[in-house]
Amino acid sequence: APLPRPYGYVPSGYVRAGGVGAWRWDSGGKAVHEPSHRRARMRGGAVSWPGAASLALGASFWIASRAAGKSARALEEAKELPSLDQLQAWTHLLPLVVALAGRVGCDDALECEHTEDKGVMYEQVAEQHFLKQTENGEWVRDAAVVLTHARETPWWIEDGGKNKVHVNDARNASGLQLSKVYDAFETTSKGMVRSSIDYLRGIKLLGVRRTERVLAVGTPLTCVGELAREGKGKYVLRKPAAGEPFYVTRKSLPQLTGDISALARQCKWFAVGFAGVGVFLIARRLTKYLVVRGRAKKFRKRAAEAERSRRQSQTQSQAREGDEETREGRTLQADRAPDLCVICLENSLETVFTACGHSCCCTRCSSRLSKCPICRAASPVLRIYKP
Repeated sequence: APLPRPYGYVPSGYVRAGGVGAWRWDSGGKAVHEPSHRRARMRGGAVSWPGAASLALGASFWIASRAAGKSARALEEAKELPSLDQLQAWTHLLPLVVALAGRVGCDDALECEHTEDKGVMYEQVAEQHFLKQTENGEWVRDAAVVLTHARETPWWIEDGGKNKVHVNDARNASGLQLSKVYDAFETTSKGMVRSSIDYLRGIKLLGVRRTERVLAVGTPLTCVGELAREGKGKYVLRKPAAGEPFYVTRKSLPQLTGDISALARQCKWFAVGFAGVGVFLIARRLTKYLVVRGRAKKFRKRAAEAERSRRQSQTQSQAREGDEETREGRTLQADRAPDLCVICLENSLETVFTACGHSCCCTRCSSRLSKCPICRAASPVLRIYKP
């Protein structure tokens, strides 16, 4: 049965897809393609966007590794104060980045609303939990923070001696964790009218979850920051102005330094891994792109040679017959782009592979193919008619 006529003419030089593999002929005389990897379209040219994204992710991990390593080295260079009783001997060195350990103390502790705990830093968070209706009619659970309340009272670090060090701006310090002392869910009770209005709006209120956290008095802490003297006999630990580390944590100094160093090593290995994957993907994409271009160039060269040979034979034959006018016309057409089948190199292009857009075979050769010989893409064949 004759093939249907296409809606438009597809140029023979149109190349859109690519692949790598080998061709062989089966016992029935049909061309079969054996791909060496999965089919991949060359829409992005030689650029591998997954490889570029992997390289960018590797660069991000590398930057994080450098930052963590810098913090670990700064902690190792910080002067560790064995006891607060030695503050007088260090007065002439201040201001200085130091690391000191002690327990939390204050004059006026803050009280929690729902428990009897007391501390120097208090934080309360209230989350409203509700069900909301989606566009397809399903109800999903969600939550939103409706209240955040934080308080802090002046506090210091002491180790049982007569000296103490006040800590300023501790909320901006790294490693600060407050202890959770209260966590309860309070069910919301509403009237019938209010419930009906919320239901029509696509919302069902479930309740409020209240959480309280506190830094209790007497908590052992390790503080790293700039130690300075303010006034007579008052020592203050504050955030360094030159970008040095500022930590308030329950970990000891060796444990804190080890954790940050381990984090730097992990980020470094992640950076190396993602960079290696990115280089591999980019190299594979570039290799595939060059192979496809080389194959297409080879096909065009073979077709040009076959077309030139055929034109020369026709020209010589017509010259022997004395048809000088026809010979000149054929010679001019020999320099134009050939339209020969890339399989037999004899017949003109009469079909197009609809999946990739390649027009590279005659009707006889394309009837034995299941994939495009240019890009190895599985595709049905459509007969084309040139003007």
